[in-house]
Amino acid sequence: MIFVRVKDSDVLEIHYQPFDPVYGLGKTEEELLKEGILVDSVPEPEYIEGKASVLKYDQAEGKLYYEYEDIPLTGEALLEQKVKQLEEQLRITQEAVDALLLG
Repeated sequence: MIFVRVKDSDVLEIHYQPFDPVYGLGKTEEELLKEGILVDSVPEPEYIEGKASVLKYDQAEGKLYYEYEDIPLTGEALLEQKVKQLEEQLRITQEAVDALLLG
């Protein structure tokens, strides 16, 4: 069994050996169920470029699922995005100037 500590829909902790005599949590099943859930497996996240997977718990259905959040751009990816934005702004500005001059 795998122990998943949850608060509302947030997953706070996953412990793969909660009952192990050495590495376990030293609690009974009843004590653990007051703090979270016990599952046979944790689902694997789907890889989506530019997204981070966040494990959540659906209390109504009693199952784990993933939400996907945007990863903030850094380094080269951030520079590429800024260049594209500036190019678009330049294009719009140029169209406005052309309209005024040729209008």
